[in-house]
Amino acid sequence: MPAKSRSAYYKSRTLSSGSLAGLLVLISGAFCALEPAPAHAHTGTAMRVQEPPIPIPPKPNQKTGGTVAPRKGRETLDLNSDWRFRVDVKGVGELEQWEKRVPDGVPLLRIPYHWKSGSQPEAGWFWRQIEIPKKWKGQTARLIFGAVSGKALFWFDGQSIGKREGGMTPFEFNVTQLFKPGGKHLIAVRVEAEKRASVGISDGVRLVSHDEAYLQQIFVRASGLGNLEAEIQIRNLGPNSGGSTLIAKIVSPNQSNRELKQTEQNLSITPDLNLTTLLTSLKKKQFTLWTLETPVLYRFDLSFRQDLDILDTNETIFGFREFGWKAGRITLNGIPFTPSSSGLDDAVPEIFTTETDRVQALALLRKTKEGGKNLIYLHAPAPILLQLGDSEGLFYVEGARSGLSESES
Repeated sequence: MPAKSRSAYYKSRTLSSGSLAGLLVLISGAFCALEPAPAHAHTGTAMRVQEPPIPIPPKPNQKTGGTVAPRKGRETLDLNSDWRFRVDVKGVGELEQWEKRVPDGVPLLRIPYHWKSGSQPEAGWFWRQIEIPKKWKGQTARLIFGAVSGKALFWFDGQSIGKREGGMTPFEFNVTQLFKPGGKHLIAVRVEAEKRASVGISDGVRLVSHDEAYLQQIFVRASGLGNLEAEIQIRNLGPNSGGSTLIAKIVSPNQSNRELKQTEQNLSITPDLNLTTLLTSLKKKQFTLWTLETPVLYRFDLSFRQDLDILDTNETIFGFREFGWKAGRITLNGIPFTPSSSGLDDAVPEIFTTETDRVQALALLRKTKEGGKNLIYLHAPAPILLQLGDSEGLFYVEGARSGLSESES
């Protein structure tokens, strides 16, 4: 990134760790916004609270004499609709180069989508045509899959971009060098299935655009005293370093998105991965504790800026709560409680494609809670199921899941 260009300049500070006990992390709700990321260390960097910054006049464009319009942050294309799918019954897909074209007569469908293989291993192909907005010129673009079960291969306009084997976690491909602003492109995915296995694209797919420096991951912990700690990963794909600003807001969705607090931190960012921790707090009268009876949630909005440019934005949902251990019992906000567990694997939707799936899952969660249960065992639940559990006052213990056949499971 040239000096004073649209890219960010960056560096982080080294963080000290601090987390809940493993079991308490397992049964807590998923209060984090995840993007594919390597394992990370963390730090404790204090944030300073101040009024919103005074706007800086736009920089002059040295070539034209005019001004450069400031960037507005992340833009996202939802790619969950208009996919095409076909089972490669004869095993001719790669021979006929299906990664470069969609065969005739392939119907449309919406993802997530699983199919059940037959008595022999087979492969299924997914295709999605996309059109890149012209205004994405000069931006970084990442193709993000929420999850794909089974062994999968991926292509962009016939060019291999990677592979993935099983798992129910998000992953991404950087397609910045492959897309043309204003152009049309083809995404192709080939998923292999063992015999009698349920596999496919298991969660949503999206294409995001932002600066070459972006917010890769946010993890929020908020205590029963109103203290909030946000561990943040910033990825800088550019070669240069320099200054930037994080602006964090705590918002109450239950109060017409009322902003409860704004906190700002200046950073110096370097190339590659940067880690920082933002610390802030609310007064006791400003928030309501998350409890099993009153599972109140808040939103953490984060803006990553350089001068007038918004380089990236992201958000996550969280609750103010605190676990402990007293006299041999787990405590929630200082009060002992007894986990009462249940399983939902046979009833909950495996994937969430429609509003009907969400309504069905919500009804099952409420029925479970009405039956006196507060902890649910699930194998790699979809993120939306974790969010529903948070909103209903339920905990989860998660297990692993991949595209297993009946004999393997």
